Amino acid sequence: MRAALGSTRVAVGDGEAHMVVTVRAPERAERRRPPLHLAIVIDRSGSMAGDKLAQAKRAARQLVERLDERDRVAVVAYGSQPALLTPAEPATPRHVAAALAAIDRLVDDGGTNLSGGLVTGRDELLPWRSATAVSRVVLISDGLANEGITAPDELAQLARSTAERGVSITTVGVGLDFDEQTMTAIAVAGAGHYYFAEHADALADIFDAELARVGETVATDVRVAITPAPGVDVVDAYGYDIARDGRTARIAIADVHAGETRKVVVRLRVRADRPGHVDVAAVRVAYRAVSDGHSRTADASATAIATADPRDILDHADRDAMLLIERARTAAALRDATDRYSRGDREGALDVLRARKAEVKQIAKSLAFKELDKDVAAATDEAAAEFSRGSDRFGASGARAKKRIRKRAYDLTY
Repeated sequence: MRAALGSTRVAVGDGEAHMVVTVRAPERAERRRPPLHLAIVIDRSGSMAGDKLAQAKRAARQLVERLDERDRVAVVAYGSQPALLTPAEPATPRHVAAALAAIDRLVDDGGTNLSGGLVTGRDELLPWRSATAVSRVVLISDGLANEGITAPDELAQLARSTAERGVSITTVGVGLDFDEQTMTAIAVAGAGHYYFAEHADALADIFDAELARVGETVATDVRVAITPAPGVDVVDAYGYDIARDGRTARIAIADVHAGETRKVVVRLRVRADRPGHVDVAAVRVAYRAVSDGHSRTADASATAIATADPRDILDHADRDAMLLIERARTAAALRDATDRYSRGDREGALDVLRARKAEVKQIAKSLAFKELDKDVAAATDEAAAEFSRGSDRFGASGARAKKRIRKRAYDLTY
């Protein structure tokens, strides 16, 4: 675990700085994956009729068939009402056969009670939580939540409380009609992953990827606590909600997989009265090791030297940290641009992207850091091209643009 500022120098006075906390898991020596407690929650509303439901069923079958008797699996379907098709039982040949038969019988019907499906899947897994197993809801939807809990912030809170109880949530948005902002928020708050399948035939590959990632899980219940030093405040975290505990900022992040690095980028307000040493923040990461179920912590701190020379700040930039920080800031710009585009302000969206690209180019030039310019420019250029193609924000091209750009922002942030 590492906590690093964009530069080891900060400006004298009242200024802003960015810090990135990276959590990297080692490669797992034991190649046998941990047991998986899985609830597959499938949208069977009327809009899923035809190929989308057929592909969702095929992908769900494929996922169930890859489990073994160490695992538990439940199958839930939801339309206007959630239905538990098979309970969370060990994936014995008999239970697998029952789950497959239940999936085969699924037909489209009703509205989209997404929260009902989520709660039903969660409640099936809660009794079987284990310190050495991974409990995961995989939620599939192609539309907007229009029954049960429908407010995006309330759905995110439901996901957050579910993750706090030891069950993480992965969301899969299918097609071009679902609310990508809500599905992303559920995945982030639920400490899982978010996938976008424009075409239903991509679902099988997505399920394969999710099972592979879950099988590589080495740490769950991961929490980052940042306690700023006197004179320093944590303003916000890019892409994450912050729970305030006094002056400490607490941030929950997704499960960490073998060989994977997760990052949290925060914006700080730093007040340095005079040149010299500055304590910035103490950072603690708490997590549960899946290998033995034990809780562990790791600690780091960030310090800097205050200077009145702007060039000194640039000369002491941490390039690795800067790359991650500027990716997160670019993701925030992509989200802002998408929000503007959704409101009908396409030119405003393009202006946000142009400004971000110009800012990064200036930073990269000042640091002679070509990789930064290339990496971030690609993201802003892709987004601008999507918005330019998606001239009708209410049509398919506009929906596609919004979903692709939000997915790009998700990937840059997490």
